[in-house]
Amino acid sequence: RRPTLATAAVLCAGLEAAAELHRILGDVRGADHAAAGARRLRDSIRTNFGRNGYPRHLGGRSDSIDLGVDFLLPPVGSAVDRAVLQAWEQAPVLMSRTGGGLAPGGSWRRDGVSWTNVTGSRAMTAAFLGEREEALARLRWLDQHRTAAGSLPEKVLSNGQPAAVSPLAWTAAVVVITADQLAS
Repeated sequence: RRPTLATAAVLCAGLEAAAELHRILGDVRGADHAAAGARRLRDSIRTNFGRNGYPRHLGGRSDSIDLGVDFLLPPVGSAVDRAVLQAWEQAPVLMSRTGGGLAPGGSWRRDGVSWTNVTGSRAMTAAFLGEREEALARLRWLDQHRTAAGSLPEKVLSNGQPAAVSPLAWTAAVVVITADQLAS
């Protein structure tokens, strides 16, 4: 019903990727058009979400910081903006759950449930920002909360038990990307 930071961030990343793809294909006009759209959207995100500390919803409170800050930074987003980085650095305080993982946002329900895709995405961004210790700690937590079959679930309950969909492709993908980045 209201625009979310994560949606705006992945749309911006898509435009940035489209610009690069057009460049690779030799389509200068398409590249310029996509790049201009990405710049406009990134500026709008900075103005409209940034003024409130990058909350989940447009116009939201700063304590509702969202997973979307990860998508504004590498490897999903193409740039490191100081204000986004500052919001990213503050995010774990607001998104952490008692079991050790993260919720999708600071305003997310306080049910103690951790989301593996969020925790994995945080690890991936940390790896690309050179925050090796945080990336490894998040990967260790994910490893410790796999299902009995060894897969990564969507959620981990406050008592540490895996829950919901398993295996979760998003989580598995960001774990592989994170491991590859850490090995580089």
